[in-house]
Amino acid sequence: MKQGITILLATLFIVVIVGATVFVVIGSQSNTGNSVTINGGAVAADSQPVVGDLKNQLDDALSVQKEASKIFEETIAILQKEPQPQINDIVGIPAPAVPQPQPPAIAGQKGGERIVLTIMGVDYAFRWCPAGTFMMGSPESEREKIDHEESRKFAEHEILHPVTLSKGFWILETEVTQAMWKSVMKDNPSGFKSDDKLPVENVSWDDCQKFVKNLTFYAELDRRPDNAVPKGFKFSLPTEAQWEYACRAGTTTPFNFGDTLNGDKANCNGIVSYGTETIGIGTYLGKTTPVASYPPNAWGLYDMHGNVCEWCEDWYGAYPSVHVTDPTGTTTNSDGRVCRSGFCAFPAEFCRSAMRLQCLVKTCSPFGLPYCPC
Repeated sequence: MKQGITILLATLFIVVIVGATVFVVIGSQSNTGNSVTINGGAVAADSQPVVGDLKNQLDDALSVQKEASKIFEETIAILQKEPQPQINDIVGIPAPAVPQPQPPAIAGQKGGERIVLTIMGVDYAFRWCPAGTFMMGSPESEREKIDHEESRKFAEHEILHPVTLSKGFWILETEVTQAMWKSVMKDNPSGFKSDDKLPVENVSWDDCQKFVKNLTFYAELDRRPDNAVPKGFKFSLPTEAQWEYACRAGTTTPFNFGDTLNGDKANCNGIVSYGTETIGIGTYLGKTTPVASYPPNAWGLYDMHGNVCEWCEDWYGAYPSVHVTDPTGTTTNSDGRVCRSGFCAFPAEFCRSAMRLQCLVKTCSPFGLPYCPC
């Protein structure tokens, strides 16, 4: 039945497009060498038409018109029972190019591609991290430069090994701000509260799980054609591998901007610098700074070193020494979850790309947030 509707409407629409009756659309007819063309009621002939032939042609045309009227009535009756498709689709001609709001693409095209979602009146800018392979952890030559014994104990767990992430993911380009947190959680547990652009802190891993759950709910509630979280995606904390991959953005140095840090390119205790000979003269602010106060890495991500510690999804555990794909940490509960990035009061060596800390899930600490495929 639907196939019949398509044919009927195609015929009817062509008639409407031409703007004349059915027999006008017939166009050209030949009879005993005489050609008669009817366009909008005007008759033109390349020779004098035979009266009898012309009468027969008009009779035929009237018959066709009656048949068309019958088809039209039948079509109307069908349309009362069937939903009418879009005419442009039916007759096979392209519809006018009308720009329509589009949701963000599910997958980005290159590292650092940016999209912005607005949820509960707050903008969330994300950067694309493409699938790829990288060396996770740190080489011995990097760990040898660590001055403090406590730091060296942590660094022993930075076994260098290849990791492949088979799927790309979007990650928030900054730490979660206090404005973001307040819009979703309706509170602000942070100690530094002078600016809504400051990163939220004093939140536990459990708090973060509630946040990403609520954020997913509000994103769906706030869904609009130009602002929709793609189907099949969810908000979550990053895995530890995703975090380090995003932090490095293709680099292999201790920091994504180079080999040294004294508080000039990231918010840390730069007085206790890393990789420099000038100990004691770096920058130390002693407080958090608004997100994006320092230059981003190659993929447009800010504050991957210092400012606030950033929670990861994984339980803390020993690294493997072999190549792994899409690791998610230990499969058994350990004493804590992974924290990355370092804090504004930490020595620079605690803010390296490979540095990993073990924190109890109830411990209050800042964190970062991407959203990844289910």
